[in-house]
Amino acid sequence: MTTFPRYTVLPDPNISPHSPELHRSKQTHETISKASYWQSVCPELHVDDKAKFQPSASQPLKLSGLRQAEIQKQILEEGFVHIKAEELLFKGLPPMENLARSIVRLMQHGWPASFFSMYDEAWAITNQVSRIMELATGNRCNMDLLAWYIDPNSDQAGFSPHRDRQPDDSPASFRQDGTPMYSTCWIPFTDACPDNSCLHMLPRAHDPGYFVGDDDASDIDPLPLAMNCKQAYQTIRAVPAEAGSAVVFTHRVIHWGSRGRKGYHTPRISFSFGCSGEGETWEPAYFDRKHLPFPKVALRASLASAQLIVYHERFVLDRAQLKLFHATYSQHMRVFSSKYQQEVNKEFVNATKEALTGKLTGTVDAPGEPGAATSSIKKDVVEESDDDDVMDRAMDAMLDAEMGGYGEDIEDDFDSMHADDAGILRRFEGKTGKSSTKKKNVRGDRKLQVDGEGESTSKAKKRKSGMAEDIKYLASLSSAGKSRVQGKKIGKKTFNRNS
Repeated sequence: MTTFPRYTVLPDPNISPHSPELHRSKQTHETISKASYWQSVCPELHVDDKAKFQPSASQPLKLSGLRQAEIQKQILEEGFVHIKAEELLFKGLPPMENLARSIVRLMQHGWPASFFSMYDEAWAITNQVSRIMELATGNRCNMDLLAWYIDPNSDQAGFSPHRDRQPDDSPASFRQDGTPMYSTCWIPFTDACPDNSCLHMLPRAHDPGYFVGDDDASDIDPLPLAMNCKQAYQTIRAVPAEAGSAVVFTHRVIHWGSRGRKGYHTPRISFSFGCSGEGETWEPAYFDRKHLPFPKVALRASLASAQLIVYHERFVLDRAQLKLFHATYSQHMRVFSSKYQQEVNKEFVNATKEALTGKLTGTVDAPGEPGAATSSIKKDVVEESDDDDVMDRAMDAMLDAEMGGYGEDIEDDFDSMHADDAGILRRFEGKTGKSSTKKKNVRGDRKLQVDGEGESTSKAKKRKSGMAEDIKYLASLSSAGKSRVQGKKIGKKTFNRNS
């Protein structure tokens, strides 16, 4: 009988790579878009190996009809299910502990664990589980790929309690048969247990907002509402999972990762991918599924870079890294869905605002691969040209947002960060002569320009200049001493993420 949890011997992610020239800080968007670079970083993995690896590792896994029905039933009733490793006999893949070591190797070269998606192995796992996910939830991979390294000895944890999606109309995010329009498959590469941040779930039956939605007018998070008595805490379900197993859950189940025990021997390393319905507009795939099962390497690099931007609140990103990731994403930006482009634009502007204040992004419980406690993922040397380039890219993103008709979403987010500190606003206005009223008028003028047939080059330059002022304005508020709240509530307006 196999012991659980098992001790997995892993190298130290803080050790510098044997070939310093391969470190992330030495790369450009051109080099990281080539298979040869990634093959040099992790030679034990495969990159665009059409001859041998891809044919041997591309066939979807199948379960018995009875077991598949049981999985779907549990998802409908509880919102999640654990599928054991012995049921998922992945084909053509190395042992899970080897994949965990490869992720550590990526980290030693300065890359967040999510760049595991550069390798064929990530897409092989996704494709092999795809049939099980489709039969259980009605969804297919939508390219929301992530990987995480959680080290309990660095006092790290997974995400705090959250839902993955908070639609305005929650019942509409389920189909008539009860299946969710979004779901996640989460696969640990090392044994996940409470000591190293396994997932915890609140079953559907004990979550009053799971289907009907949460009260956006309330200041109380959904989790405390569900925990309305001492006995309610007994409904929380820890989901320990052995390496190579899978936890499948819907977009509405409240879940989180525990904070591990210091002294525990093995970090939790995991990989996840999101799934949504084919042809449904509620949560479209990030790019067309015709690129599956193995997207081109350059497109993988664009996706991984975009994911780092979208999830910037969970990482430590300085201006040089933002520049690299945005340049890499931009190479294939038009391949992505308009909705995903909007999300990347919005979060890039947010991340730029934070980086320009000298305050790196990333939550206090950020995973180890980009965390402040991990010296191998260190702040790059930031040149003045990086500031100029990132500022220019952020202005372009804001301009795209305005032209796309979602510019107010970006500015509303900015306003909400500092609207409660009138003192800082007054000090800023006194120093620059810029008023919040003027700022609102500028927003209104821009909307009129967007509604027109077009605008002259001079007008565009003026608008871009105004956007630069907006970013500097926001940066000055932060530098005046207003720290951004790191934790996120799970209210309806929060765009939450996978653990």
